[in-house]
Amino acid sequence: MDIYIARFELWFDEILANLDGRNRRYARAAHLVTEKARSHVFAYLTERSVQEPITKARRIHAHMMARDGHALAHEFPEAPKRARKRIGLYRQRWSGTELMFVLPILRHLDRTVFEVVLFADESDGSDEEEMCKGYADSFIELPVELEPAVAVARAQDLDLIVIATFLAHASDRRVQFAMHRLARRQANYFTSPTTSGMPNMDLFLTARALDPQAADDYSEVAVMLPDPGLCFDRDYFEELWRPPALGRAEIGIKEDEILFICTGALAKLSAMQRNCWYAILKRLPHARILATPISEASMLAHLDAVRRTVASELVDAGLDQARVIVSDARGSDMIRAHAKLADVFLNTFPFGGSASLVEDLLFGLPPVVMRGQRLASRMAEVIMQELGLDELVADDPQAFVDLACRLAEDHDFRRTMRARIKTAMEKPSRIFDMARFGGEANRVLLGLTR
Repeated sequence: MDIYIARFELWFDEILANLDGRNRRYARAAHLVTEKARSHVFAYLTERSVQEPITKARRIHAHMMARDGHALAHEFPEAPKRARKRIGLYRQRWSGTELMFVLPILRHLDRTVFEVVLFADESDGSDEEEMCKGYADSFIELPVELEPAVAVARAQDLDLIVIATFLAHASDRRVQFAMHRLARRQANYFTSPTTSGMPNMDLFLTARALDPQAADDYSEVAVMLPDPGLCFDRDYFEELWRPPALGRAEIGIKEDEILFICTGALAKLSAMQRNCWYAILKRLPHARILATPISEASMLAHLDAVRRTVASELVDAGLDQARVIVSDARGSDMIRAHAKLADVFLNTFPFGGSASLVEDLLFGLPPVVMRGQRLASRMAEVIMQELGLDELVADDPQAFVDLACRLAEDHDFRRTMRARIKTAMEKPSRIFDMARFGGEANRVLLGLTR
């Protein structure tokens, strides 16, 4: 992956050196970078800093948007004196897994200090959206066309906007919107856990526990939220749990088989992760792995390709193709029903799952987590440290395989860890202290509006 990224960076350098010329070859290449490239999610599948390649790609993107007539820059007048600071939060929609990262801030914004405006590309009428509306002064569904949407956001005269949505796609509507100057100050949030590289993005909201190398990783100025940086609403998780009754036989798993489950976006299923799966299966003849991707509809189109890749790799490893099931389960409730059937949760790496990890911990499911160096790879590790479960964090792929096999084979160890997890999830923890995190985040955000 590092070689792949390095080659992309060389390509970006060559395009940037020739952008202002008349060579059509470079114009076509710039078009590929901004319009045709599937995403920049490769940046999450490495432990190296990707600040430079992503920033170069966004410079190309900004050039192409400006060439096409988009006014990315905008001068706001001096902020007027008003009783409350005006803060906006933008998401594609106010529902889904990523919302869990935003709720601790949104729910505890002091409305005597902040006027809160929520922006969405689409209103889905969900219970989550209605809940979020209750924490804001106004909710604005943006126009479908880009330029009118930008004009609507700018008209709100915001002191600060937080872009609290996934920005890894090369050039979808979210990225194009966020490329514009939308407020006096603009902040990226770790719902998209790497630099945006965008010229108009001023700040990146992170935390020291999550991000010890923040100084090297962002084109934005890193702003530290209270440690551990991650906080979850336990009640919100439990309110969402409506998994249907499901038996192992219904998904082709025998009662005496060890079932590992891996829940995460398709793009997180790295080659290094899959190689660990095959090593586990070779050591455990009666084990199966169930991968249940949580993905946007656009990514689910790649499900068959992932299945073909996994099937081919299983054959190369000398394993029966039935040993790994890549599920097409739709909806969080069905994915949770699958999780309740499992014995061990295998977290993704190097882009680790965090909301999915917390969910499975609340089920009492023992996880295997990989230690990481940067934000995308450290979230799960930090959660486990906060809960006092660091012994379920592996230092390298071999340790990951060994720990997974121990949890599968050593029934006493697995039982002990389930009991430890239950105790850890019931006792007070900063991971679930919404009021503390929200209160301290308020002070950070207020400082950013002054």
